[in-house]
Amino acid sequence: MIGTVCEEPDRRGGSQKILLCVSGGKVLISTSPYPEYFYGDQLSFRGTLKAPEVIEDFRYDYYLARYGIYSLSYQPYLEKVGEGSGINNLFFRGLFNLKKSFFEIINRGMPEPEAGLGNALILGYKRTVSDANLDKFSIIGISHMIAISGTHITMLSAMMMKFLLLFRLRKKRAFYLSIILLFLYVLLTGWQASAVRSLIMGGMALWAACFGKDVKIELALVVSAFAMLLFNPTLLRDDLGFQLSFLAMLALIYIYPIGDYFGRKFFGKRRNLKLSWDVLNVTLAAQLVTAPISLINFGRFSIIAPVANILVLWTFPFLMSALIGALFLSGVIPILNWLWFWPSYCLLRYQFMMTDILASVPYAAVSSSAWNWLGGWIYYFILFIITFFFYRKFVQIKKLYK
Repeated sequence: MIGTVCEEPDRRGGSQKILLCVSGGKVLISTSPYPEYFYGDQLSFRGTLKAPEVIEDFRYDYYLARYGIYSLSYQPYLEKVGEGSGINNLFFRGLFNLKKSFFEIINRGMPEPEAGLGNALILGYKRTVSDANLDKFSIIGISHMIAISGTHITMLSAMMMKFLLLFRLRKKRAFYLSIILLFLYVLLTGWQASAVRSLIMGGMALWAACFGKDVKIELALVVSAFAMLLFNPTLLRDDLGFQLSFLAMLALIYIYPIGDYFGRKFFGKRRNLKLSWDVLNVTLAAQLVTAPISLINFGRFSIIAPVANILVLWTFPFLMSALIGALFLSGVIPILNWLWFWPSYCLLRYQFMMTDILASVPYAAVSSSAWNWLGGWIYYFILFIITFFFYRKFVQIKKLYK
């Protein structure tokens, strides 16, 4: 058959994974790293198709089903026979070429592992971070920093909003600027379907934070989730990112204001302490609602995550700004590439240092394979009762968001 490469190929180690769109659906191909294929290439395919199977306890078939992928092929014969045409193809082909150029510029500007983490943060290349470092990020609860997911975008949007408000921007201006920056960020990572869904949730999170007293954000959340499920019903069962996005939004709507109430009460106008509390508040809210899913799906829950997020996440706005600025300056004066990336390197080195220190703390994370959905539902019932009590007793939304 003949098909078109319809997503950016995933190159990792000694192989590349290619999503080939054919007349009968989609085929995920695993092949050697060379020759390289690119988005929009038309390929002649000859090989054996295989249905995805369960890998140990991981439902790989469910994981691929959310993308509409029901066929795999290993090491087939491939031959490039042409290139796609049309505005859509030209746009994304140009976008991925630009992304590849940025990837090469970052690699020239910094050594590893800082370059790998920089590429993951700004371009969405998670595979550029070593497995050892990914495990440390998981232990201290900052994996969301490099995973383009609902939790990541929701927390990023909240942090971005707080950062812009520090410069005394009005809420509406900070909201619109944050939405533009989030849009460009998701576009730069390749406009993946999961990232677009996360962008919608992140935009709603900003909306809730900015206009909470004027909007029925709960209704908007339900309507948007229903629309996504109507388009792709498998998200509810198979897409962990969708589940975490929805829960993170609920945390921002109902749990974050409780923490914000106490933050205003105890810290008042002390901006530095209030900003640290905001970071802790967002982290705790997200952790409270995602804890059962993390234990059930990953078998690990980070105890030290609130401290880690305070010590590491404050660098995020500065790091993203430094990386974007370095990419721009490297395009203007490439000979000083190393100099432009020096601030980014220092911030990334700091992140790795803190990660190594915090991951070595005893009992930084709790592991459990015995946690199941019965315990999860009991947990959510107790959390609902506690949240309902505090929300009704202490939080007055109209006063908080004047």
